[in-house]
Amino acid sequence: MPLSQNFIKAQVPGDFNLVPIINLIPYTPDMVDAFDNVNTPDRLNIIQMVKEINIYEDITKPFISGNLTIVDANNIFEMLPIAGFERLEMQLMSPHSDNNYNFTIETGHPQYIYSVTNRKQLSQNSQVYIIHFCSQEMIRNKTTFVSRAVNNDFEQIVSDLLHNDLESKKALFFEKTNSKHKLILPYANPLHHINHICEKSQSIHHLSGNYLFYENINGFHYRSLQSLTNKSDGEPRVNVNGFVYSPKRPHIRSGGDEQLEYEMSRIKEFEVKKQFNTIDRLTGGAFCSEMVTHDILFKKFKALSYNYNKDFQLNAQMDPHSALPTFPFDARGNAFEDLHSRRYFRSNTSSLFHLKDSTDTISTAPEEEIYQTMQSKNAMMNDLELDITVPGFLGLSAGEVIEVELPRYQGALPDGTEDRDKKLSGKYLIKAIRHIVELGQRGGHDMILSLRKDAFNQRLPSTDANTFTASEKTEDIMIDVREL
Repeated sequence: MPLSQNFIKAQVPGDFNLVPIINLIPYTPDMVDAFDNVNTPDRLNIIQMVKEINIYEDITKPFISGNLTIVDANNIFEMLPIAGFERLEMQLMSPHSDNNYNFTIETGHPQYIYSVTNRKQLSQNSQVYIIHFCSQEMIRNKTTFVSRAVNNDFEQIVSDLLHNDLESKKALFFEKTNSKHKLILPYANPLHHINHICEKSQSIHHLSGNYLFYENINGFHYRSLQSLTNKSDGEPRVNVNGFVYSPKRPHIRSGGDEQLEYEMSRIKEFEVKKQFNTIDRLTGGAFCSEMVTHDILFKKFKALSYNYNKDFQLNAQMDPHSALPTFPFDARGNAFEDLHSRRYFRSNTSSLFHLKDSTDTISTAPEEEIYQTMQSKNAMMNDLELDITVPGFLGLSAGEVIEVELPRYQGALPDGTEDRDKKLSGKYLIKAIRHIVELGQRGGHDMILSLRKDAFNQRLPSTDANTFTASEKTEDIMIDVREL
């Protein structure tokens, strides 16, 4: 299956280039045709049966996955012994981008079929079902176990687990951690060890930890959440693209590239799946928390407090303004950031396992001192969930930052007033992407982007007035029900 040449110019929004071959490669030889060269795998091209392709990327999931919707009038289950050990081969490209999903044997990384679901009859001679596929590394992780001692940088340990134990040929994009570490890796899958290392990793550039391990169109990534939203100097990352929700324009032939560019940046649909959830933020320690540590060696306890608004400027954010306004919440005048809603307990052992630098001092803060910041960042990033549907383009991947503009929905506006929701608009991190490719004459490529943000580009109003306790009716008495 040779590499196809990608076309350069898009004709309509959501244009794509799919090599006209989608191959199923069986695990048994000579099931399709007989080949003289025993090293040449058999292939069954099912592209005429494929109605839709879905490919998923997610920074909270380690591997790429996807599925094919099949309309089958030939019953390929009689032609191939499909049992979940087949490989899938195809190549998907889009114009104006060098990125492509190359799932070929010769030049890329074929996927593994692991499930067939929703198989049902369409007519007397046809059926429909969904074939699910995933990265080869996902299958290898289930059949590989690691048990050894290691002493190296965390990024090198992760690389060894990925490239040696999982035998991956894909690139690893990493963010450098702070020091070398000694670890005992007990008998477990490579991904189990990688996830454990992510929990312990600290960046040399950012205060909080919160490392992620995920795969996107470019390869695997081992990096902190803050590195996705901010550069190493703390400045917000420049958005790689921008999308605006606006009415669809009628196609103007003379518009040419300008019309196409407009349509490519237009949000077709959007849904604010969650604007905020105060209970989740309190439970996650987003605003205020306490860390209690126990030093076993010196038999000492220490309590560390985290205050979101106080520490806001110390931590890199996507936008300049806090997502928590300041106001009195209780009768004593405490704000949310003054009230501990989460308590953590940890053993203070970080200094025992961190190697020291040339000045004989620990190069970064102990692990327990950044844990609260990490948990707060997690809670805030999951607080606002926005999904947008846009024309498909492989130049975007999970983990990148984009700019989004949403309307105000405020009816008639005075002249000169910007029809833009200043709070919801702004920079967003792409948490996940679902590529939807429909085949056929009316086919096209759309993307559903799942977006997150941790701050706003407009300051929320603050006040010293207490509108909570002063307006509550006092009924703090006990009433014996026998008197009723």
